[in-house]
Amino acid sequence: MKLQTFSSVFPFLVLMLAAGCFPRECQEHANCVRTCDCLDSATQTSLPCAMTFLCEVETKSCEADYDMDCDAFCQAYAAPKVCGSKRCTLDAECSRTANCAVAGADGNTEEISCTQQFLCDNDVGVCESAYILDDTAFCELCLANATGG
Repeated sequence: MKLQTFSSVFPFLVLMLAAGCFPRECQEHANCVRTCDCLDSATQTSLPCAMTFLCEVETKSCEADYDMDCDAFCQAYAAPKVCGSKRCTLDAECSRTANCAVAGADGNTEEISCTQQFLCDNDVGVCESAYILDDTAFCELCLANATGG
């Protein structure tokens, strides 16, 4: 009886231990996106909040904060209204690139790659708020900065 109980509980224990012992593997920051449903206290509705955590190059794993529970996650990211951003420790980690539609001289539209550097807000540990603009608004900002206008 004891052996049978042990053999049925052992796999469960191994899975529980493994879940907390092995960090999420990654090749790039995009592999470290985490979403939690967070309660908006003003509207009393649950809203998804996403955050891109850093992929640590040396270990090829998402930073430790990726594994925080959703209560701590919501307090850290939904409360200060930085959902959709990216964690950072340096400004260099806040570079964003998108393909933007531009009208050529011949009237045809072409896609060009536009890159914009943002600042890291070290108080919150995320890229500044303009980093999370939708692609259309990002392209307007990026192209205006590229042309000096």
